[in-house]
Amino acid sequence: MSAKEARKVVTRAVTDNNFRELLFENPDKALAGYQLTPVEVEALRGIPSETIDDFANNLDERISMSLLISVDPTNFQSGPHGGSGPSIEDASGTRMFEGEKSL
Repeated sequence: MSAKEARKVVTRAVTDNNFRELLFENPDKALAGYQLTPVEVEALRGIPSETIDDFANNLDERISMSLLISVDPTNFQSGPHGGSGPSIEDASGTRMFEGEKSL
């Protein structure tokens, strides 16, 4: 029993649409296999589906915008197979993709 298990459920609900639907349609089935206390189960059941849906959608939009904004199409570099492609950085400036090779 730990808050870690509850965080796993919330993380999965935010990142996995099918699990999120199952969590709100059949919470007993969705939560089977997680070692949760009755208090944690009730807390998770008490989260409105709209709250997780809104958070997941907002997160997807932010990630997409972050990637779109950080692409510099003028920064083409040679890829590993002689091809070329843009260098893509995330919002923190960390290079995520260069040419044809993920970093």
